[in-house]
Amino acid sequence: MKKYIPFLLIIVLFSLIFVVHGCPGSKNSTTSYVKVLNKNFSKKDQYWIIAVNPYDTKLQPFKITIDSMNTWNLIKENEIYLASYEILSDGNAKIQSIKYPADTTK
Repeated sequence: MKKYIPFLLIIVLFSLIFVVHGCPGSKNSTTSYVKVLNKNFSKKDQYWIIAVNPYDTKLQPFKITIDSMNTWNLIKENEIYLASYEILSDGNAKIQSIKYPADTTK
């Protein structure tokens, strides 16, 4: 029985670490065409665009945050892009990638 104590201790330790740090949550990512309606930034180096899916019947605008100022600078208003983004719990989104539709074959 004493042979199994270190093994059981390791299993319990890993289980506690897993429980304390939580299970990795599922991410809701999507890829769609987006038309950029507006782009803006804050003083805290936060960049975002307001976009809609031009092929959706609802045309519900939503906010997509952009991590990089360089990416944000290249995005033009009233242009359509193919974007992959993660939908956050507050209904907004965080960009993962963005391309001109003509560049999607690359």
